[in-house]
Amino acid sequence: EVDVPPVIASKSILLKSQPKETTGHITLVAADLLSEGWESKLKAKGFDASLKTAWIAEAVLKDLKNDKGVSALLQRIRALSAKGSYLAATVMEDARFLKLAGSSMKVGLEELMKHLNMSNLEGQTPEKKRGALQDALGKIMEMKQDEAKSAPEIWSCAELDKFLKKAGWELRQSARTTKGTYPKGVGYL
Repeated sequence: EVDVPPVIASKSILLKSQPKETTGHITLVAADLLSEGWESKLKAKGFDASLKTAWIAEAVLKDLKNDKGVSALLQRIRALSAKGSYLAATVMEDARFLKLAGSSMKVGLEELMKHLNMSNLEGQTPEKKRGALQDALGKIMEMKQDEAKSAPEIWSCAELDKFLKKAGWELRQSARTTKGTYPKGVGYL
């Protein structure tokens, strides 16, 4: 596992408290994926680039902020990958919602109800109710655009298959989820 040194230090403490038979196969590499040299640190810990590898980039790509950074990382991973290797990653198709949520925006129930006329929804189908809720949220998001402008950038990709192909990867499977805390458009590659 490759992560920044403070995260690896925390994980190391946690792993040391666990039985060796459950953690002995885990290798921790303290390195920033955005810096030069993480590949050599990985190899120094015993990584063999001639073997098929399953790469997992969970919640990593969104922090790279732009296509150039994501593409460069994917190409570096590709260069370390034997034929038949796989990459699994969380990818945002549309980061606008998460960017708003990451800003100081707080939507209270009262603010939502102000934009959602509940009396017009009585007896309506679930689809109509859902549409009205989405419209109300859309109005609130429009009002909060200024807050979102100061929020950190989050990378997203609407045409993932094309983007991956340019970085040397082939999209074989995609699964979308709207469950849990993920907004619509967050998926697993």
